[in-house]
Amino acid sequence: MKIEEVHYQTFKSGSKTYFNSSRFFPADVRRDVFYLYAFVRKADNFVDELPQDPDGFYRFCDSYRRALEWAEHTKQADNSASGPSGDPIIDRFVELHWRRGFDPAWTEAFLGSMEKDLFKKEYNSLQETLDYIYGSAEVIGLYMSKILKLPPEAQHAARMLGRAMQSINFIRDIDEDSGLGRRYLPLTDTALSSLEYEYVKQHIAEFRRFHTAQIGL
Repeated sequence: MKIEEVHYQTFKSGSKTYFNSSRFFPADVRRDVFYLYAFVRKADNFVDELPQDPDGFYRFCDSYRRALEWAEHTKQADNSASGPSGDPIIDRFVELHWRRGFDPAWTEAFLGSMEKDLFKKEYNSLQETLDYIYGSAEVIGLYMSKILKLPPEAQHAARMLGRAMQSINFIRDIDEDSGLGRRYLPLTDTALSSLEYEYVKQHIAEFRRFHTAQIGL
């Protein structure tokens, strides 16, 4: 199977770093990475673009679940560009799920974290943040471990790599997320009451302490 244009463009438009680095994989691995990232980027776009599109997100989820149910019921995956859902991004992902042996709970966790971005604005404990990170990033490491055919004992490291990369993104994007009304980093054990730029400017020392603590997690 070749990489279709829709997967190529969806992945490229959503992630410069991952897109460019994935091009160094062997052709068969690169194809599967594009199928994976097109799926997760499309889901993410429904909740991250402004205005958000909750109806589109829930239709996407329903289409994925119906396509997966069809594949499990028939004990086969549809390799055609117009499979059971009619969405090539979903159908290629379901085929990939089937072929690489993904755990369906991983995708449910991913979709659950994406759904939180529709309504949850603040995370007030480390456990809340880690629950979100599991679905938004750690499962990506688990998918990749399957695509790369790593042994099961590598899965913990794959999860922790995903966690580390998402944590770095949270720290890097504090101002951007604040602009969207979101705060993923809990303010426990700090005197800060906000991470908004104008507030932080008045509390530089405490913000630096907070920032250093986040890097150390």
